[in-house]
Parts: sequence; structure tokens; C-alpha cells
Amino acid sequence: MSEIHSPGKGHRVFFGVFLAIQAVFLVWVVAGAVSGETIGTTIGVGVIVAIWLATDFLVAVTYAMYWLAGRPPRRTRAQH
Repeated sequence: MSEIHSPGKGHRVFFGVFLAIQAVFLVWVVAGAVSGETIGTTIGVGVIVAIWLATDFLVAVTYAMYWLAGRPPRRTRAQH
């Protein structure tokens, strides 16, 4: 028999993964800002933030695809 999951479980898993990704990038930025020279630190933190934004964008697109796949199909006017 297939196991039935609660509707909110996927959202909790996504939220946990999202927070873990944010924590990793935050630690990375702080570690990068603490070490090095000022211009090198600025460039390094800028690169980290750019990677962070790209990762968040990809996570958001992945979640949107997951969310759309789980929605019931829309009914058209002909189906009413």
C-alpha cells in the first residue's frame, strides 16, 4: 500500500533545506569577510553573494516546479 503524506510535509522539508542553504552561505560570507585584504575581501564576498543569489534563484525555480506539479489540473470552460 502506498503511504499517504500530510500536505504540509513537503513545505517543511523545503523550508529546512532552504534555511540550511542560507546558513551555509552566511557562514561562508562571514568567514570570507574576516580573512584577507580589503579589496580582496570585497571581491570575494561579492562572488559569494552572486553565487548565493544564483543558488536561491535555482532553489526557487525548483520549488515552483515541484509546487506546480503537485497542483490539480485546472478545469477549462468546456469542463464546467
